[in-house]
Amino acid sequence: MSKITESDIELFTIEELEKIGYQYLHGPDISCDGLFAERQSYGDIILVGRLRTAIQKLNPDIPADAQEQAVQKVLRIYSPDVLHNNETFHQLLIEKVKIPYQQDGYERSYEVALIDFSHPSNNEFLAVNQYTIIENNQNKRPDILLFINGIPLVVIELKNAADENATIRKAFDQIQTYKATIPGLFTFNAVCVISDGMECRAGSISAGYSRYMIWPVCVRTRTGRKRAGSYYMYVIECDNGNYYIGQTSDIEKRWEEHTTGNAAKWTKSYKPVKIIHYEELNTREEAVKRESDLKTGFGRKWIKREIAAGRNNEYFLGQDEPQIASRFIPQLETLIKGMLTPATLLDLVRNFIVFEKSKKEDLKTGIIHIETEKKLAAYH
Repeated sequence: MSKITESDIELFTIEELEKIGYQYLHGPDISCDGLFAERQSYGDIILVGRLRTAIQKLNPDIPADAQEQAVQKVLRIYSPDVLHNNETFHQLLIEKVKIPYQQDGYERSYEVALIDFSHPSNNEFLAVNQYTIIENNQNKRPDILLFINGIPLVVIELKNAADENATIRKAFDQIQTYKATIPGLFTFNAVCVISDGMECRAGSISAGYSRYMIWPVCVRTRTGRKRAGSYYMYVIECDNGNYYIGQTSDIEKRWEEHTTGNAAKWTKSYKPVKIIHYEELNTREEAVKRESDLKTGFGRKWIKREIAAGRNNEYFLGQDEPQIASRFIPQLETLIKGMLTPATLLDLVRNFIVFEKSKKEDLKTGIIHIETEKKLAAYH
């Protein structure tokens, strides 16, 4: 079996994004020297042509010169403070770009929308990989950027869980490197996503690693009995500390066969302790595929990580088991199909991002200064 690589995870991510409504573009193709160039230089962060088109579409009653002033106002956000730039842009994004004009002796303002938050289908959603950015002689290429109307609101950094040295923490560290070397990208960033292909977390540009959150999965109540029409992939913990992976349409009957030594040579030799993890699927084909995936080195490593972190989905055979979260699919796929769907992402950007201010006193000088933290609130 061929080894899973970081490019495989990138391809999977792009395919999942296409399924939920993103158009895929290959970064080099739209670079300044690409076949379908949309950038004048590698220093361009925004796809300006697409932003102009979106502004024209969303603001048909606003004069063209005011529309262009709005574009320029977005492009000219700059200060040495990345978080300040990010907050300035977020305000323009949510409250619209105010362009003053005179009417009857009074100063008024055009309000130019960059995104239609109420109607997701009025916007353009792009997933672009290998988008090279050069800033201050630093050349970097984030794995995947998600553009809405030409604006890169989401950066996705991927690592390979099968490589022990390429952890999800390394993906977080790479985001910090980008912030230091290509800070212009983060003027426009709403959400940072880090993943190793299985484990996946999201956070803001000011969040520390511990503040990056897993996208919540659906919570279901389970009675401890199988449901008609369901198929299962299951992981049994044996008394030697190892795991047996299988699939079935009747999980309780199969458990009984394992405990009586009538199911598999492995569980006949090593006593089953419990079903430490299970996933419910719609068809036998899906269950067989999931079993096959988790029997790879990549899959077994993921199982061990989930169990060690307490994120496994244990099957309780009794009647009084607690309500538990259903974790049927890797966190990366869960986050893509949850957080990154166009409607949810727009709702998240509009209503669940806050810039929190706090006073900090220098104990040596007594000087008080204001610190800002961007928070991505829990989404329900």
